Amino acid sequence: MIVGSAGVERLDRDTAELHRLYLDVHLRGRGTGRALVGAALDWCRVRGISRLILWSDTRFDRAHRLYIRAGFRLTGERSLPGDINQSREYGFEREV
Repeated sequence: MIVGSAGVERLDRDTAELHRLYLDVHLRGRGTGRALVGAALDWCRVRGISRLILWSDTRFDRAHRLYIRAGFRLTGERSLPGDINQSREYGFEREV
């Protein structure tokens, strides 16, 4: 059974981006998201990546609290060009 997922993309020598952190709705708030973020940070450390960034839809308040508790700071906001829903996202980053 898959309960969650996360992806990390290396952007350059020092920076990676966390993508698609998803959790089964019944497991939210139980530490699974924190563990996935931790695994992403570990992946970066092993590869000598010193900065992890991410973008998150402005509607995902619980995810934003998770990121802040994990040491990320809010860095900005953007709209997605060409998105039919005109979605907006917050940017976050932290040192690894």
